[in-house]
Amino acid sequence: MDEDWYRATSPSGGFGISLDGSEALSYIETYRPNESASPLACAQQYQFCYATPQACGPLAGFYDAVAGAFELIGIKKDDLFEKRNLATAEASQNPKASRLAWFTSILMDSNSDFAFILNMLGADALKSAEKMSTGLQMPLPLNQWQLDATHVWAISKAY
Repeated sequence: MDEDWYRATSPSGGFGISLDGSEALSYIETYRPNESASPLACAQQYQFCYATPQACGPLAGFYDAVAGAFELIGIKKDDLFEKRNLATAEASQNPKASRLAWFTSILMDSNSDFAFILNMLGADALKSAEKMSTGLQMPLPLNQWQLDATHVWAISKAY
């Protein structure tokens, strides 16, 4: 396989296998990965917007995006995080802030990000694991890394 993330083109021998149940063996060449690992990094970014008036906070990590959205409705970042609770007294008196506090607290408790899914399922979160047999990875399509990333994303949304 000559694909950017799962490149495995270094021959590593092979083995004989009976393809039709008879004693006649077919020889299958095997390959090993060219690198011991090919990590793929993901950055999750969030942005919260208001429809009326149309305004958006920054596209950023979760906490910075939340803080930016609260700043749009007059609650300063320092006030928000000093109280260590999104449903601050200021937020409870402001309907927009109250809704945003509720929404962002639900998101924080959802545990549906890539890191959580990968930590819970490990390699089983990858679509390519379906083509693993007795320690051997069967042939994969050239876009396998995209299929794996899409699969983890789908799991995170279903969770």
